[in-house]
Amino acid sequence: MAERRASRLHSCNTLDRGDRVLLAMDSGLAFAPSFFGCLIARRIAVPFWAAGGGRVQERFARVLDDAAASAVLVDGAGDAEAMRQTFPGLLVIDACSVPTAVVGWDSPNPDDVALLQYTSGTTGEPKGICITHGNLAANQAALELAVGDAHGQRILSWLPLNHNMGLMAGLLQPIWQGLESILMRPVHFSQNPLSWLEMMGREEIDISGGPNSAFEICSNIPRETTRDLDFSHWRVAFVGSEAISPATLHRFSTRYAENGFNPAAWMPMYGLAEATVYVSGSRSSTQPRMARPDVSPVAAPQVSVGQPAVNLAIVDPAGLERLDQGLEGEIWVSGPTVSPGYWRREAPETFAATLQGESGRWLRTRGSGLSARQSSLC
Repeated sequence: MAERRASRLHSCNTLDRGDRVLLAMDSGLAFAPSFFGCLIARRIAVPFWAAGGGRVQERFARVLDDAAASAVLVDGAGDAEAMRQTFPGLLVIDACSVPTAVVGWDSPNPDDVALLQYTSGTTGEPKGICITHGNLAANQAALELAVGDAHGQRILSWLPLNHNMGLMAGLLQPIWQGLESILMRPVHFSQNPLSWLEMMGREEIDISGGPNSAFEICSNIPRETTRDLDFSHWRVAFVGSEAISPATLHRFSTRYAENGFNPAAWMPMYGLAEATVYVSGSRSSTQPRMARPDVSPVAAPQVSVGQPAVNLAIVDPAGLERLDQGLEGEIWVSGPTVSPGYWRREAPETFAATLQGESGRWLRTRGSGLSARQSSLC
């Protein structure tokens, strides 16, 4: 099916290699073949789900303009007609209407841009983060190392595929490792969080996760609705995308201990779109590790997100000097997962930062953390 999507893109005489194609569709069945169709056709995918009110539609128009998209892929004839009426003159392609013939394809250059990842915020000017084919491969290899050998296991994701965590962990990682994957629409979780847990138990899922807030919500589900759930197969419970609360992890672990949830399944993660997504992750044989800044022994403990998969430095943002272990500062990273930059925007202060007295280019994340024992990040 992805090859047929690629054939459809190839058949458009106005589309060339490197042109941006905006994927205006939700996390349904059409997304995956459309995304991979763009990669096969050597077009740059721009995932962006535009359902919602006026502000979302306004942002969609800004992303369309910023990416200088040459075409939009939509899911169904109805969506295609509505898009053509809203944006006259724009090439709109119905992903469900594809040719039966397929085209051959050649391997991309690792430095070629595979997709533009736009953040989900509704304020400010949109910034598309360039993710190369090399970035994708390096990030998936790092995720595989963190998750471990998952041969024969199953992964479940309800995370939006147009956002980096859902795309990288929910769609690409199962394909990278050859795992069986089950995708839920995000709306199913938002309307009924219990549906995620029910599917976890019913399908004997090994790997699944989400942001801290999802586990907090699920910790408050009435006990009488979850007594029959079995989480004994849940081997990896990744949590990230936002600040991780030790209290949330403890509440969830305690709440679902009777259902067979093992705290050793926790995999706290840190990442950001400018580094493709995954930077660091932690798995323990017992429960998540904690640490606190050396300069403040009474400070609240922080969750360790493990050893980084990239080069990492904790930096004094004022002096731009590397800080010693145990001191809190700004997180800087470098390595093959780091994006080359923003689309059509120069940002050397973000993607080409330099440490005082050292050579090399670093990505300034603007986030804070500390380096704890055994080079783990908190």
